[in-house]
Amino acid sequence: MARLTVMRNIGPKSSKWLHAVGIRTRDDLAEVGAVGAFLMVCGAGFCASQNLLWALHGPLHDKDWRALTEREKKELRDELSSASTQQSNSISAVIRGVN
Repeated sequence: MARLTVMRNIGPKSSKWLHAVGIRTRDDLAEVGAVGAFLMVCGAGFCASQNLLWALHGPLHDKDWRALTEREKKELRDELSSASTQQSNSISAVIRGVN
């Protein structure tokens, strides 16, 4: 079980953000996936760019974030877009249920 601070692509700042949302090991990261972890970090109010998404994908595939292909990046963006839409729909449903 690799600690985040020794994983490829994960520096001190990213590690701090991930720890803050309960992701402390590679197994934790694998459980939620790169997109899930990215959404958790952003949802916690940290100002993350898409580079974090690429960086989170890297350790799960033993790849440097700079080596991701445009196809991989597009797949991650598409997955992020889909997850964000689902998350927004869930929040809207809760709000409608409250009113």
